[in-house]
This record gives sequence, C-alpha cells and structure tokens, in this order.
Amino acid sequence: VWESEIKANKFEIENLMRTLNITSNVADKYKGWTSDKILDDLKKNRYKYSICIENWQYNYNLGTCIRAANAFAAKEVFYIVNKKIDARSSVGTKHLVEFKHLSKLDELIALKKDYVLVALDNVDGSKPINDFNWPENSLIIFGNEANGISDNVLKISDHIVHIPQAG
Repeated sequence: VWESEIKANKFEIENLMRTLNITSNVADKYKGWTSDKILDDLKKNRYKYSICIENWQYNYNLGTCIRAANAFAAKEVFYIVNKKIDARSSVGTKHLVEFKHLSKLDELIALKKDYVLVALDNVDGSKPINDFNWPENSLIIFGNEANGISDNVLKISDHIVHIPQAG
C-alpha cells in the first residue's frame, strides 16, 4: 500500500481484508459475525470506565487508543481536538467502539456527572499509577505526545496519576 493511496483516500483496509480473507484481527468468537452483531455483544460486556484523548498530534495515535479501548472493553472514547480526524487509523475498530468529539471544555466538565476524571500525566503532584485505587467509572484522560495534558484539563481533573518509568 502506497502512502499516496492512503492520503488520496483510495485505500480501504476493510475491503482489502475482505478480499484477502484476513480475519486475524477479530476474536475467534466473532468470526463471521456482522459489525452490528459484534457491537451489540460488546456493549453487554463493556466496563464502566472510558477513555479521553486531548490534542494528539497524529491520527494514528487516536486510532491506537480506539483499538486499545476496544481490546480492553472500555465503555466509550472521547476526543478533544480542534482538527478533523481521520478515523481510518482505527482500522475498522471505529465501528465497534462508541467515540465522541468534545468541542469545548464545558462538555468535558459535564461528563463529571457520570465519570471521575483521572488525568494520566507525569506532572508534579501526580500519584504513581500502581498506588492509585481506580474508581469504577473513571474517565482516563491522555494528552498530547509532546506536551501532555493541558493545564485547563489538569485543573478540572479529580485525580492525576503517572506511570513510573525508568527511562
């Protein structure tokens, strides 16, 4: 697959996978099921936590989060960004995970009625992730690859945790 085909929107991974009969990215339980039937089944088994991604730089990072949210049975994915997304980066998983755009900080604040906002960033005062007791209804917030989570989002978060790293 050539990059120019992807940029020109001429490459569709789902069609290629069907043509080549590739089903390796689908759990055996779901082989042969329609996307709608898979989604209905997944909704029954989702956890109560969700994911939020703020101001990522590359669409493939959003796609990775959507795929990981599906793999770890997150309830839904929210994203905060002031640009158009390219959902092809989720390689079809976009059909299996609820994901929603938040255009204003007020929309994230409104989610506090359903979620405990847990920012994941290595800022001063954050708690190590292995010492944190996760609320069942956590909304785990990830930030930009270079700059982390914005100060505005950190201020409204209920908790801030970090992943201890050796490097």
